[in-house]
Amino acid sequence: DLHNIHLDLPPVSTPTDMTEEPSPYRFTAGTAADDARFPVVLQFASKAHVADRASDGAGIALIRYYLEPGKGESADIFRLRRADTLILDATLPELGDDPILCEDVHALAIDCIDGEGEAHTTWNAETDDRRNAAPRAVAIRLELGASSDLNVYETTIALPLWWDEGEAE
Repeated sequence: DLHNIHLDLPPVSTPTDMTEEPSPYRFTAGTAADDARFPVVLQFASKAHVADRASDGAGIALIRYYLEPGKGESADIFRLRRADTLILDATLPELGDDPILCEDVHALAIDCIDGEGEAHTTWNAETDDRRNAAPRAVAIRLELGASSDLNVYETTIALPLWWDEGEAE
């Protein structure tokens, strides 16, 4: 998904004040969530998306990767899900009924790399300190499997295009 992100025009998202609804086009990463039951780990809009429902078609989609508590005895094990929803004037569907990408997730860390090469564990393009900037890269570390035999996967994805802080103002 992140390799296919394309930015054709200046950002549709602009910084909001606290009275406005957040833009669905914003790039966010971290544990803050619109739905407190499921922490949204990564969210972005893309025209290059994979529709996961028969009714979905072409257009700009809001892609959200999020964790939900896994089934079982441990509260420290999660499922990783991926929501892919076309952005329309309607409200977004609730999270929780999306395809499961991984079970037995013990840890998921996402770092957003800024234009200076510094890593940030959270990112919200609409905040004053970000001023619509998109990260230059996203580093992901995923730990999953049985507690006695964890598998660790790491990757860093350089975004094909980005905006530096304040460039779109």
